[in-house]
Amino acid sequence: MFRYREAYSTLHPVSSGVPQGSVLGLLLYLIYTAELPTTPDTITATFADDTAVLATHADPGIVAHKLQTALTDIQHWLTK
Repeated sequence: MFRYREAYSTLHPVSSGVPQGSVLGLLLYLIYTAELPTTPDTITATFADDTAVLATHADPGIVAHKLQTALTDIQHWLTK
């Protein structure tokens, strides 16, 4: 529930999920993201619930292609 000025939101039951900040939540997140796809041309860095995909090259077109390839792989992994 939250309050904005004098109005309160209504309560809704939560039927799934893990409480934020719990030890179990971190463990489940690590298990889920352990198989996050990677490519040889990029570095994938994760911290908490943030993920960054990094690539370098002198040519912006090539680096954009490397990043897009990595993001496409991740998108396919997320939708399977």
